[in-house]
Amino acid sequence: MKALIAGAARHPVFANLLMAVVLIGGSAGFLMLRRELTPQFSANRVQVFVAYPGASAEEIEDGITLKIERAIQGVPGIKDVESVSREGSSLVVCELEERGADPQRVLQDVRNRVDTIRTFPEASERPEISEVLLQNPAILLVLHGPAEEDVLREMAMEIRDELLALPDVSLVEVDGIRDYEIAIEVSEAALRAHRIALEQVSDAVRRASLNLPGGSLRTSREQYKIEVRGRKYRARDYRDVVVLAREDGTAVRLEQLARIRDTFQEDEAIGRYDGRPAVLIRVMRTSDQDILRMADQVRDYLERKRQALPSTMQLTVFTDFSRLMTDRLDLLVGNAQSGLLLVFLCLWAFLSLRVSFWVALGIPTSFAFCGILLYFGGQTLNMLNLFGLIMVLGLVVDDAIVIGENVTSLRERGVPLLRAAIVGTQQMAWPVVATVTTTIVAFLPLFFMTGIFGRFISQIPVVVVATLLGSLVESLLILPNHLAHEGGIRRWVSSLAPGLARTGATVGERLRGGMEKAIRWFFHAPYQALFRQAIRFRYVPIAFGFASLLLTAGCYLGGFIGYEIFGSADAESVLIEVTFPEGTPIGVTRAALQRIEEAALRMDAERRGSVVAGGGALVEGVYSYGGGEGRTHYGGVWIQFCGPEKRNVHSEKLTDELRERVGPFHDAISVLYGTRGGPRPPTNDIELYVFGEDLAQLREASAQLAEALRGYDGTTDVRTDFQPGKRELRMELLPQGRVLGITLQDLATQLRHGFYGAEALRLQRGRDEVKVQVRYPLEERTSFSDLHAIRIRTPAGDEVPFDQVARVRMVPGIAEIKRRNGERRVAVLAGIDKTRGRGPDAPNADRILAELEERFVPPLLERFPRLRITQEGASRETRESFQSLGRGFVFALFGIFAILALIFRSYVQPVLIMLTIPLGIVGAVAGHLVYGINLTMLSLFGIVALSGVVVNDAIVLIEHINEKLRQGAAVDEAVLGAGPARLRAVLLTSFTTVAGLFPLLYQRSFQAQFLIPMALSLASGLIFATFLTLFFVPCAFLALNDVRRFQHWLLAGRWPAREEVEPACRHRKWLAEEDAQAAASAPDGIEPDDDGRTTPGAEDRP
Repeated sequence: MKALIAGAARHPVFANLLMAVVLIGGSAGFLMLRRELTPQFSANRVQVFVAYPGASAEEIEDGITLKIERAIQGVPGIKDVESVSREGSSLVVCELEERGADPQRVLQDVRNRVDTIRTFPEASERPEISEVLLQNPAILLVLHGPAEEDVLREMAMEIRDELLALPDVSLVEVDGIRDYEIAIEVSEAALRAHRIALEQVSDAVRRASLNLPGGSLRTSREQYKIEVRGRKYRARDYRDVVVLAREDGTAVRLEQLARIRDTFQEDEAIGRYDGRPAVLIRVMRTSDQDILRMADQVRDYLERKRQALPSTMQLTVFTDFSRLMTDRLDLLVGNAQSGLLLVFLCLWAFLSLRVSFWVALGIPTSFAFCGILLYFGGQTLNMLNLFGLIMVLGLVVDDAIVIGENVTSLRERGVPLLRAAIVGTQQMAWPVVATVTTTIVAFLPLFFMTGIFGRFISQIPVVVVATLLGSLVESLLILPNHLAHEGGIRRWVSSLAPGLARTGATVGERLRGGMEKAIRWFFHAPYQALFRQAIRFRYVPIAFGFASLLLTAGCYLGGFIGYEIFGSADAESVLIEVTFPEGTPIGVTRAALQRIEEAALRMDAERRGSVVAGGGALVEGVYSYGGGEGRTHYGGVWIQFCGPEKRNVHSEKLTDELRERVGPFHDAISVLYGTRGGPRPPTNDIELYVFGEDLAQLREASAQLAEALRGYDGTTDVRTDFQPGKRELRMELLPQGRVLGITLQDLATQLRHGFYGAEALRLQRGRDEVKVQVRYPLEERTSFSDLHAIRIRTPAGDEVPFDQVARVRMVPGIAEIKRRNGERRVAVLAGIDKTRGRGPDAPNADRILAELEERFVPPLLERFPRLRITQEGASRETRESFQSLGRGFVFALFGIFAILALIFRSYVQPVLIMLTIPLGIVGAVAGHLVYGINLTMLSLFGIVALSGVVVNDAIVLIEHINEKLRQGAAVDEAVLGAGPARLRAVLLTSFTTVAGLFPLLYQRSFQAQFLIPMALSLASGLIFATFLTLFFVPCAFLALNDVRRFQHWLLAGRWPAREEVEPACRHRKWLAEEDAQAAASAPDGIEPDDDGRTTPGAEDRP
């Protein structure tokens, strides 16, 4: 390494060419990276979906779900199996093992197992087996205006097709519309008049509408293709279909029996924007598309399309997710500019202008090196690695600062410039390698995070490691050359503007001289006096350090600072979901959504002047949705607020105000208020699972558990996911029916055809798939009398009144049956009111769960011994995340220890250095207390990363003490000189890191909310640890020496001198011989340690 550093310092062409290649290559690399909001990858899940229209949840569970679960049991790589059986469909989701499971292989194994099932119900559709991918929208558009449903649908589908024609758009989804249907409605009276059944009508329709190839006709001259083309695409085409042909030559045509019409599926869908009919259009991003380029094309299309739309129709951007990416880039550039300025000013306060400039230039060089690695590593530019670039902004100059400060110290001692640059870099080379590698190792635990969130967060250490490697290359191979030559920039500026150069130099010298005097006064007056007193009473700083750690633990255990997975960061929108009992008419759901819309618009009108700066709109858009096939009981309202930087009220408080304005819905099963569009995914603070097989017991136990949760102050949106379904009319075949030859299958089929419909066929009409349904008219499916009025057809063709062959029994239905790993389960869910502040009395999910486990759960399980209760959701995620992060943290600590042990050739000194890690944790927690926020998962990430940063200052101090001991100084002298001698380097590395993060901490923008807890942990932890390390580490070094002296007294019976028990001093004679050879080639007063050997202190040195 010595020769490489010396060669780079003496070869300006090599250093400048290397820097130019890195800067140009990195810039090109960043420009060529594909930009996306979040990285797209597999959710590590495989799902099986089976549709069985019209079937109840229990029928779905018994006939489909259980069979799938049994079939896939034992497939290698599956960790958990979740299933939902609801009316009309079954969904089975397999969560894969975190490591070692190949999703494609598991997908194929599941497909093979499901394909072996031959006992699915005949009316069920083919299973759809797929890997779950996390797809992200790029832009949400809303088409709205006073138009009929068919017109609105056709316009939306036309826009979809035009969007798909854009070069970078390949997936567009349309919500809020119903599918087309050809309805053939035959009354019971018509059937009886012609003595036919609905199944006969359905068969006649199916046979009359088809396209079928008939082979080929080969003549001697030509070959002809035979085709039968009779597919009917419109309702009018079915009028002449012959349903019944009599022997006398007459025929009964379909138009004589039925009402035939082109329509939509029966269950109405709700789509409304700002009170007008609307359709939501989702422009989705796939894995190979650039979100910013895609968004530009969509916005250009919107400008053209708006001019072609009728004046009454509008096409509005509801949410532009590419703006998040643009804002994140702006945040990075803005923070980089302000952070770079603050870093430069910090450097200038301690170093010369020339050194400060070259050290600060390491920031763009390191970032460019990262760009090269990202490009050749096949990475993308997304919000997560942009977070990492912002986080590492203040860290990349630490190694350059240490080298620059050491070179400056040598220059102040009269060493020639080139020699100072070479020797100063060589002396600090291994400590710099140690600081960079410990920081890299500290970020590695983020790779060990499990789950989907772990996959997202693993993007951060990728860019951190790449950037830190770039900073190491820059500081060892480029910076020495720049520090070895002076005057080049000054001569260039002087040649262009001589007057400006002279004025700038004069002003700069005066400012620099004033700062230098102030710093020197602080070094030699207040700090040295305080430092000497700390060394004298060395156990006071040590006791203070441990006392602060105990106080921090007390603050957490006492509830003065809490823990939340994602915190309560300000969001841009709120989603209000209303669920009524199944079977609720669509009109009830629509009225509820209108009530929420009116409350939001009223709040906007009343509050915009006091909440939004400049009186702008508080609510930028309100989109309501709901209904659809089998979902008339459910609806939601998506309310888009202006950005957090434009208003002075938190989104949580706005949500609470909306809750008060809307009021309760007494008939609703649940009303959920949740923020969306923030950095946190939608989760429940409290989530308990009740397992068992008896649905009645599950319902009762979960209801009691939910009632207990409502008794805790601060819980919100308490509910269970057990939903009562529509009341079921269960049919029983009477003995009289069996005598007539009617089977249960005959009864079920005739009832299904009449009330649900017989699907005669499906056809592709242009872009749309259309079902042709044959059933009773709607007016014959609205009352109990309609059921009793129908006739059941016997195998002999006779018609029998329904009441003579069947009996009806009404029972409560179940909307959904959820299972986990083969057991039925019901979830009890609740949120925590995060606007209640902090403190021992503030609502806390962990405390509530602990009290429930202790006081309520045991007696509940005594009443229901066949049930069991577990913590899931956010609690389970927290537990698993802590476990994986804890495992990674242990490996990181061991890695840091190993690196330090190898560098310092000691087992004890690395432990001494690593004692600063708890001090950083104290500072991180204290920073959250002062800032007024709870600890979050991102805070923990910051603390883990902090563990590799705080040791850097201790490395610098211990390195200096060891160097002085190697040179023959006494222990007291070496320790007393360590603080003042290395104060500048310690403060510089810490201040520049904090300066790089400082602009972010005072950002109110939506983009900064995600990063603030992590940045706060790093900044506050580093500040506290830096000032305490300046006193704690030297005092701990002397305390360790005291322990060694006491051990010697116990063994030898006398108190030895400090130098007698210090390993470095014991090896001084051995070092003197080696240093004498190196000193022969060094200037007077310089001991270069050219070979990069670090200080003594090795108990095991030969």
